[in-house]
Amino acid sequence: MGLLGDQRDRLLIAALNEIHRQRHSEPITVGVVYGARHVAPAVHGMRALHNYGVRSAEWLTVFGF
Repeated sequence: MGLLGDQRDRLLIAALNEIHRQRHSEPITVGVVYGARHVAPAVHGMRALHNYGVRSAEWLTVFGF
């Protein structure tokens, strides 16, 4: 994906990890509005850190090219 994409993925995983750190004892829902190419790294990152998995997903097209 390239350096910029990898950096964005690391920032997303860090942000999700911070949400987990602060709110892990609460039953919350977190929405992530990111491009489709960032979903797999985020899922794999959170699975590696906290054994998270996907329970549901909804794909929305915000804009097309």
